[in-house]
Amino acid sequence: MIQIIIATHGSLSEGFKDAVELIMGESENLHTFSLYQETGIDLFGDSILAKIESLPSKDGIVIFTDLFGASPYNQTTIKMKDLKNVNYRIISGVNLPMVIECLTLCKMGITLDELWQPVVNVGKEGIKDFRQEFEKHMMKRGD
Repeated sequence: MIQIIIATHGSLSEGFKDAVELIMGESENLHTFSLYQETGIDLFGDSILAKIESLPSKDGIVIFTDLFGASPYNQTTIKMKDLKNVNYRIISGVNLPMVIECLTLCKMGITLDELWQPVVNVGKEGIKDFRQEFEKHMMKRGD
């Protein structure tokens, strides 16, 4: 099964896991990493690399990060060069719909190469402005 890692600043990754498991139940292939102020960047990078190396990764690994170009993203991309023969995708801007879609597709047996684009699309489509959606809905009703 594809392994999923959420790597974020602070306890955001644990919050995502908690929310996902509330909705979908416990998942053995969902892992979290948190960068705290007292955590050194090198220690964070080494820890995430060690975790990736310990995972059964024959089906691949999806790594979600919170911010493109920030420390969790940078450390993950830097450490991935040390891995050989691991199929992975690093996706920044994680949101709850993305993680739920990823877990759902993993359970369906979809491959990593087929998985990443629908996950990114769901993440983008999950961003809505209430007023714009409300006005669209009212226009369809003719109100």
